[in-house]
Amino acid sequence: MRYHIKEREWSFPEDFIVRDDGGSAVFEIRGAFVNIDDDLVLIDRSTSQELARAHIRQHVPTLTLRYEIYRNDQLWAHLHDRFRLFHEDFKIETSAGSVMRIKGDTLRWDFSIIDETGHPLAHIGRQYSIFPDCYAIEIAENVDEVAMVALVIVMDMVRERKEQSSS
Repeated sequence: MRYHIKEREWSFPEDFIVRDDGGSAVFEIRGAFVNIDDDLVLIDRSTSQELARAHIRQHVPTLTLRYEIYRNDQLWAHLHDRFRLFHEDFKIETSAGSVMRIKGDTLRWDFSIIDETGHPLAHIGRQYSIFPDCYAIEIAENVDEVAMVALVIVMDMVRERKEQSSS
C-alpha cells in the first residue's frame, strides 16, 4: 500500500491529511509539534478513531530527544538517534521487543524502515509520490500500515528539528 504526505513545516499548528494513491484522505494528523511534551495524533478519517499518538521527551542528563509512539494509550515504540560520525543511525524499539532501523538519507526523503533481519518494511521517498510537494510511504504486504505511517511522521518531526537547529 502507498500513502502520500505533503511536505510541511512542523512549526505551524495545523492539521494535515495522509492520502492513498486515489487521492482519498485516509488518515489525519492533528496537533502541533512545537515544544517538548507536545503530541501529534494519527486519526482514521473514516471512523475518527485515534490510531496512534507521537510524543517527544527530552532525556536528562544527556539532553537527547526521545520520540515515543503510543497506541491505545500504551507505549508501542520509541525512536532515538545515535550519533555516528558520517551518517545517522535511527533505532526503533517496540514494547514487544522487536527492533527496526532507518536506513538511507532521511534529510532527502530517501530511506527505508527495515526489521532486525534487514527485511524492508517500508520505503519512503519523493520519487514514489504521484502528487507534487509530497513524499510517499510504500509499505510492504502484511506490515502494520498504521505503525509505518506513525514512524514516518516521527521521522518528519526529527528531520524538521534537525533543519531548525542547523539554521
